[in-house]
Amino acid sequence: MNIIDTLLGMSREELRVLLAILTSACALFGYIFFALGKARGWRDRRNAIERDNVVVEAAIFRDLPDGRVEFAIETADRMPHLNEVFCNARLEARVRAQVTRCTPGEPLFPPGDDHYVAMERVGLLITGSDTIATQSALLGRHDEYYIDEVAVILTAARGEDGQMMPRIIKASPANLLHLLDPAFTARLVTLREVHRDYIPVLEGMARHHARAKTLFSTALDERAAGREAGVWTTHIRTQRTALLTEEQVRRIVREEMRSRVSV
Repeated sequence: MNIIDTLLGMSREELRVLLAILTSACALFGYIFFALGKARGWRDRRNAIERDNVVVEAAIFRDLPDGRVEFAIETADRMPHLNEVFCNARLEARVRAQVTRCTPGEPLFPPGDDHYVAMERVGLLITGSDTIATQSALLGRHDEYYIDEVAVILTAARGEDGQMMPRIIKASPANLLHLLDPAFTARLVTLREVHRDYIPVLEGMARHHARAKTLFSTALDERAAGREAGVWTTHIRTQRTALLTEEQVRRIVREEMRSRVSV
């Protein structure tokens, strides 16, 4: 009642000033909330953009003369877009959602069909196509290429910029098995200080790799094992020597075909 009495007792000029003050205050608060909402939207859009790319990394181990083991993470120069990797809009949306929930070193997806399809797409990405090695294999020149077995996990981790992003991490299966031994882990020294954060991530990957080996070796259905296995291994064929170009390989093939025709 006191407020109402006060308002009723005010002159027209005083009411006009009060109304102007209230209008200005509302405008000010409205601007502040608009700015906060815009900043939050910008941050969310920035995070979404960051999560639209995939970091591809390799875990490198090197024995040192003093008995220690140097550990480093090498990151690919280019971060492929989600649609380059997964080629499925629904799966891409699930990746964006899972990034914020994933524990680094754990599979991005829980066991199931989405995990299986995602890992298949990841395998296609990292296997690539070494044209020369494939051509040599096609024609039976098996001494001209290597076949490397590589373990891979699709996970998420926070980078140096603080952003959680989907990450494809590649590692040697042998090194992952070594990481299960605390004595091996104790001998690790990192090439850079920031690489130390990856040691528990790789230890988690190692545990999933050990379980995956059992799953794939005992399962009668490879697809069922793939739905459960957090780490997959893939075979990558690479040229044994970098001296041959694709054109040289084609010339060798042409000459070989001519010699067969002449015979």
